[in-house]
Amino acid sequence: MTASPSADRRHGSRFPIELPVELAEGTGRTRDLSSSGVYFETQEPFVPGAPVRFSVILERVAFLVPDPATASPLRLECEGYVVRVEHREGRLGVAAALSSCQLVPLTAAGQPMEGLRGARPS
Repeated sequence: MTASPSADRRHGSRFPIELPVELAEGTGRTRDLSSSGVYFETQEPFVPGAPVRFSVILERVAFLVPDPATASPLRLECEGYVVRVEHREGRLGVAAALSSCQLVPLTAAGQPMEGLRGARPS
């Protein structure tokens, strides 16, 4: 059986989650996230096929700390390309396939912690 052109081509489970997104020219919010892609809404223009770089901010993550009350933020730095753009109630919905991501632990002031960068193989 062959897939139709409209068949779902996503890889990995999608998780409905709303997180802040930082873009080179603005901001947005995720609608869902998976190991291979993201869907976010923004007011910034994008076109299918264009490269995209952005960061997703994970506000309070218990990373290397025994007490969750002292959790720090993490920034997930991502690169990929735009798969689809949709007009949604005055904003743009952007579906992007991810080619690489890297977790960056942040200090309470939002600055990268030195020597604690992690990476995900692309």
